[in-house]
Amino acid sequence: MPTIIPGFLKKPKNELSPQQRNFKLFAIGALLLLGGLSMVIAAHFYVPPSIKQELITLISLVIASFGAIMAIIGYIKLLLSRINHFINRS
Repeated sequence: MPTIIPGFLKKPKNELSPQQRNFKLFAIGALLLLGGLSMVIAAHFYVPPSIKQELITLISLVIASFGAIMAIIGYIKLLLSRINHFINRS
């Protein structure tokens, strides 16, 4: 008797390679960085000067800095992974 398992519970057939994981980390970090910076700009133009604007800007800068750190780590890991690949290829 076959069992029906929802798609989100199934184990993935193929896992990501280290380079794909590192690029995914870099891409998510870059998107968080750009999103945080765009929130800073939007708060500057669309929210009147107040404590609310300062809090939005603070939260946006925290998101942007978290994204920048993720992007830097992802990029360095991707670079080291590529160097390792070319060294071990020969």
